[in-house]
Amino acid sequence: MSLNQVSECNKQRKWLSLIDFILCMAIIVVSVVLISALEYVFAVLFICISLSGMWVYRSRAGRPYRLMYPALAAIFSFSVLPLLFTLFMSVTNYTSSNMNSVEAVTKRLLQEYYVTEVKYDYQVLADGELYRLKLMRDDESYLSNQFSLPPVASQALSLRAGGASLFLPEADLTKQVMFRRYFASEPLVLPSGQQLTRLDFSAYGLVAPRYRQLNEGLVLANGTMLHDVNTLFDNQTEHFLRANMTTGFFHAIDGQGEFIGPPVTPGFVLLKGADQYAAIISDPAMLLPLLKVLLWTFMFALLSLLGSFLIGLILAQLTLNPLTRFSYFYRGVLLLPWAIPPFVSILSFKVLLTPHGGELANLLTLLFSTTPDWANDADSARFTLVGLSIWLGYPYVMLLVLASLRRIPSIYYETAAMAGYGPIQRFIHVTFPLVIKPLKPVLVALFAFNLHNFVLVFLFNQGRPVMLDAFPVAGYSQLLLNYVYSIAFSAEQNYALASAITSFGLVLIGLVALGCWRWLNNEINTTRGRRV
Repeated sequence: MSLNQVSECNKQRKWLSLIDFILCMAIIVVSVVLISALEYVFAVLFICISLSGMWVYRSRAGRPYRLMYPALAAIFSFSVLPLLFTLFMSVTNYTSSNMNSVEAVTKRLLQEYYVTEVKYDYQVLADGELYRLKLMRDDESYLSNQFSLPPVASQALSLRAGGASLFLPEADLTKQVMFRRYFASEPLVLPSGQQLTRLDFSAYGLVAPRYRQLNEGLVLANGTMLHDVNTLFDNQTEHFLRANMTTGFFHAIDGQGEFIGPPVTPGFVLLKGADQYAAIISDPAMLLPLLKVLLWTFMFALLSLLGSFLIGLILAQLTLNPLTRFSYFYRGVLLLPWAIPPFVSILSFKVLLTPHGGELANLLTLLFSTTPDWANDADSARFTLVGLSIWLGYPYVMLLVLASLRRIPSIYYETAAMAGYGPIQRFIHVTFPLVIKPLKPVLVALFAFNLHNFVLVFLFNQGRPVMLDAFPVAGYSQLLLNYVYSIAFSAEQNYALASAITSFGLVLIGLVALGCWRWLNNEINTTRGRRV
């Protein structure tokens, strides 16, 4: 190697070292910013992805992983990490009222204010073409700077003591309404630094911090000294508060340090271990509805799959017959449910099947003297949802079956006909076995899709009717995903319980998926063995 080449290599190494240094500094800066913003999960995720990416793309040992690294990073960020976060939430008390750490809740409570009993009457006075605000309370009086109505941009009110003997006419009603419109939400600050907020059409009230942190500690009536930094004093009720590590809320305490009174919101997140899972298993009002929902979820997926496959197979066989006139037209008509957006079809059927009013419901009543009352009857709701799922799913299966049927050699049918097989026997012994084999992976995927067919249930009937003995509320026609959604986004928004139920259901669904995977793997191995 010549001296010029050695010099070029040294220059490249220096540039690469400089780039590595810049990247490391950028990683450190971004990590510090995320940590300072208390975004610890995103900080850890960013550090892991950044360091692993540098190892893959900046080292010789990471070369084999360069092509697959973006996919692995995406899978970890958007699949593995949410799953781990779900598992973490299931062992906490995470709800809409318990979403932050105890330190963050303490900081938030210290920022709360309350309106004291000190009130100031106010008047809007006309000072020529401008206006002033006058506050009065006993022997106190404050006067604002001049302002216009409507105010000019960035115009703010400031108060100074005095103005008791100043006589100015009061502004007319229109200007007073305009003042409330532009300055009602603006707090006022007295010369002493105290803050005022407008209470009504004639008064301002003095606001003060609601809580005070007892950094010096607290001595209880029994002589015990508390040095907990999360001990607060409520200036409004004059009670001492402490963080209850059992309930996840601040509570007032008595002289003995025992928790009394209602919880103070917001609460904080606590690790509860397996409490959520124990509650699911031990509480019949929660376990039995969950088992019913899980059983119905599997039944819905299985019936939808079988119905879509059988109808798609039969229709594909009928429209494939070259003797059938207008077969292409028939196929186009039969594929319409797949071409129309699903939400349009679902909402249309919801209107058409409305009991005692829908056109399709009236037709069924006229023909069969009955109609599915999916709003009040559980069996009718389930039957209707399965029918809609089949209606939306059979065109997709029909297309796949048509493609498979075209690949079957005609000699198979000719041989079966020579052996004396009729049309039904040819369908059973030739068509069905040759069609089902290549479609097994697709059918498994369709089964998995029906397990999570959230949109159908949510748009059609939200899982009604409701189980009367279930707590939290569950519906007879809810799928597992709809049940979890109703728990997570109900009035209570119990994310921890929803995560525990999700984890519980994932285990069962994972076992089913494992069984399907082994079934497919055995079929593939059997097929390869026959070919060999």
